[in-house]
Amino acid sequence: MFGNEANGLESSLIISVNQREKWERALGCFPVRDIYFTSDYHRLCELDTGRQAAAYFHEVGEHRLFFPFLIGAIPDVSSAGGPSTLYDLESCYGYSGPLATTSDKNLLESLWQPFIDWCQQYGVVAGFTRCHPFLGTEKYFSSLTRTIHNRDTVFINLEVTEEELWDSYPPNQRTRIRKAISNGLCFRHGKQSEIIDVFVPLYNASMERLGAGSRYYFNQEYFQFLSNQLDNQVDLLIVEKDDSPVAAAIFFKGDGIYHYHLGASLPEAFNWRPNNLLFHQASLLGKSQGFKRLHLGGGRSAAEDDSLLRFKGSFSDRRVSFYIGQSIFQPVLYKSLCQDWLDRQGTSVVPSDLLFYRNPLPVINGNPPTKVV
Repeated sequence: MFGNEANGLESSLIISVNQREKWERALGCFPVRDIYFTSDYHRLCELDTGRQAAAYFHEVGEHRLFFPFLIGAIPDVSSAGGPSTLYDLESCYGYSGPLATTSDKNLLESLWQPFIDWCQQYGVVAGFTRCHPFLGTEKYFSSLTRTIHNRDTVFINLEVTEEELWDSYPPNQRTRIRKAISNGLCFRHGKQSEIIDVFVPLYNASMERLGAGSRYYFNQEYFQFLSNQLDNQVDLLIVEKDDSPVAAAIFFKGDGIYHYHLGASLPEAFNWRPNNLLFHQASLLGKSQGFKRLHLGGGRSAAEDDSLLRFKGSFSDRRVSFYIGQSIFQPVLYKSLCQDWLDRQGTSVVPSDLLFYRNPLPVINGNPPTKVV
């Protein structure tokens, strides 16, 4: 089901992203249609990460559980006396987590148990999940998963009139939007096909200027899929000066939520305030399409003084909590993986991220050290 990398992991309760109809039928058992849970979005994330997308779906009586994830082999690791390959799980970039028809703890334990058994049988060591802030998906985990409040994210209420929306901005924000217009900036709703020619050059240049980590870069296949496959689920918004793009952003059409996904702008255009105009127009466009909220997300870090969070917060004081889930299915193997990484780094300081054993190791004599567990 997962291809050559994960031969032998088959289970009737695990749905491959290639089984699109089965995936969408299982998802249809829940009153949510947010893009982050769909098979199309998980196929997109396969192209970005190189991991393989799947979903766990199980029923106990009248109750159901659905959990989408990305699975990947842990590189340069073998398990003595156990599975020949070890794996870990991660959710897609964005907001998902499990969906369930109950929050009863005992029922959830029953719904999760076959998945936990599957992970333990096939060498799935650990998993990291980004939960959906508006759906509170963190409440559907079993007791095996630790949930942690990571940060607050910003949203704009769109269930107001245009006048009320404008009045909800702080005075300095309204001034900046007016400044963008007086500087000759114009907004337009771009075509999805322009993602490659207009958005990508802006985005890559912005990431290089910011010195962004590898997590914030996406390959050409990812953008091609965004441009060609996610029909009626993506908006490209563009701000121009003299018919030349100076800022652009991609928004996803969620379940009553207009999600800000990626954005970019030219540094020389900063003082013209293109992003202020862009987010204001995104609010108006989202409202016109019937969305209840514009979710701007959080900062680049969990710090309260994060500059990106401050910018987003200059549009709205409304916040929603973002949680992460940390699951350790094989405690002994997980501890060994972590200790091996710490030993090779020559440190006892444990990084905060669950899957830190995947972080790059130092290069020795031109070759990274081999990890063996």
